[in-house]
Amino acid sequence: MGVYREVKLAIVIAVFLCFLPYITYGEIVDRIVAVVGDKPITLTALRKALKLKKNSELRKVPVLEQQKTLDMLIEQELIEQRAKKIGISVSDTEVDEEIENVKKANNLTTELLELALQNEGMTLSDYRDAVRFQILKAKVINREVRPFVVVTDELLLKYYNEEIAKNLEKVVSFRVITIYDDSNGKLAKDIKEYYSMAQKNVNFDEIVKKASENYKVTDYAPENIKLKTLSHELIDAIKDMKPGELGPLVRFSNGFQIFRLNAVNYEGLKPYDEVKEELKKQYQKDKLEQVYIKWIEDLKKEIYVEKRL
Repeated sequence: MGVYREVKLAIVIAVFLCFLPYITYGEIVDRIVAVVGDKPITLTALRKALKLKKNSELRKVPVLEQQKTLDMLIEQELIEQRAKKIGISVSDTEVDEEIENVKKANNLTTELLELALQNEGMTLSDYRDAVRFQILKAKVINREVRPFVVVTDELLLKYYNEEIAKNLEKVVSFRVITIYDDSNGKLAKDIKEYYSMAQKNVNFDEIVKKASENYKVTDYAPENIKLKTLSHELIDAIKDMKPGELGPLVRFSNGFQIFRLNAVNYEGLKPYDEVKEELKKQYQKDKLEQVYIKWIEDLKKEIYVEKRL
């Protein structure tokens, strides 16, 4: 009987110990919510990222927000593991220097910084970890991602036209010579000479002077005219042209038009040349984000990732 009681007591104690985490203060037991490589991410880590005091408080957080925060933790772990593999690290000195820069920029003492962090639910140690990771992330991106962000004038102009201005009204500036009144019946032949002059970059003034000897000529240089208000012939000719290009020879009922496109702008948007440098920064930022997202997805194929939330 004594042996029986000892065995029974051992079973009771074992069962009690197994369920102790569940019944202590009504708190949810800590568990693994994701695995990245051989590194687990715990419920406590998720709670900390969400700035919650207890794991049980997670019940009040929307599932979508939990998943978004978990994805952030997974991404952070992927970067740290990649950094370790390629030999990138961050020294205490680098962290110290960055924190000093933050303090100087915001006119803070260490005491004021700690107070500000306390209001955000962070300790100075937590902040150092966050700063360390941001420096590490920047180093990894500079090596692994940024080299694949290429910016050329052609790509930048395409970005301006197809992304920034895609829903805006196109306005154009051009110079057009209209040659008409074919009273001698030779315009169809002579126009080839005039157009050939334009192709050879002969000044339009010279072409106007020569054509005026035999035909009626109008010389017009409209600026910032809505493309849709032009004739169908000009719209079709201009829509795919680049500034500086000579347009195709346009024929209409009474004669011909020779034109050169001077500028393409968009209503309500500054001209490309004026915003080029600012646009370059925005393009680099957008492109870097696109390449970075793909890089993370490729990293997930290289490093095992499992979500258990």
